Amino acid sequence: MSARHTRLRPIPVFLAAVISLSAAGVTAAPLPKGATTLREEYGSWQVLCAAKDQTTRCVMQQIQIDAKSQQRLLTIELGGVDNGVLSGGMVMPFGLDLQKDVSIGFANGKPLRVFPFSTCLPAGCIVPIEFGEEDIAALRENATLEISATANGDKSTINFPVSLEGFAAALDRLAD
Repeated sequence: MSARHTRLRPIPVFLAAVISLSAAGVTAAPLPKGATTLREEYGSWQVLCAAKDQTTRCVMQQIQIDAKSQQRLLTIELGGVDNGVLSGGMVMPFGLDLQKDVSIGFANGKPLRVFPFSTCLPAGCIVPIEFGEEDIAALRENATLEISATANGDKSTINFPVSLEGFAAALDRLAD
């Protein structure tokens, strides 16, 4: 199974699930010109905002789609930085060993962080993630984030490369 990035498509159910994981991404500022939703692209990332009842919630998102099946393989969403921590979550595909953690790192093979699965929903299995200030600086400086999980069954490693093109701009936009 290999991942290939295609144009981003929002998944509102996941957007709501990730936003509920933390208070990050919640602002009081209204969207421009009274809009109730906002969608902007920054390289391989999208910034998605929704306004309701005087509250605006924003996240940055990237979706990986399998080139052959056109099935979603991975969705990663992050809220804004709150107290030096960037938090959010990933939706991973079914068929992974839920007893093994998901490893996140860069091309040099050294893991940045390791995170456990939280739960599974009809859209896939959720992995809550958090990055501190040093991690955020590394994310801004690298070109690709490597996410690795273990297949259920043959126990092979499945890699999901995530482009960081536009990551810094999208993160800066969340701060606006």
